[in-house]
Amino acid sequence: MAVIIKALARGQLAVTTAVDAYTPSVLGRAAIVKSMRLVNAGTSAVTLNTWFVRTIAGTPTSYRILPKDLVLAPGQMLVDDSEITMENFTAGGVTTTDLIQLQVSVANVLYYVFSGIERDQS
Repeated sequence: MAVIIKALARGQLAVTTAVDAYTPSVLGRAAIVKSMRLVNAGTSAVTLNTWFVRTIAGTPTSYRILPKDLVLAPGQMLVDDSEITMENFTAGGVTTTDLIQLQVSVANVLYYVFSGIERDQS
């Protein structure tokens, strides 16, 4: 069973619609997101919404993992170091996929980095 410590996801949100920011990279992998670092690089406040989404057999269910409509001031950084356990596997013909979604009120100003570990589920 391999354990990989890595930057799980990183990027800049280019749109104001919900974006799938991270899901375990390979079918059959589980992950623990150890921290989420979010930075508002813009000159005005940004409203952020963040969800954990579990999809089982094609049906998604969303759960908020940060406060609704969280406001980040210009230049502000948020570090959330609460661990989130995620899965990406198929068992009995049913696929379960977890992901983290981000949505912001202003495009092209929010940067994110998710750090943690991935491991094979075997």
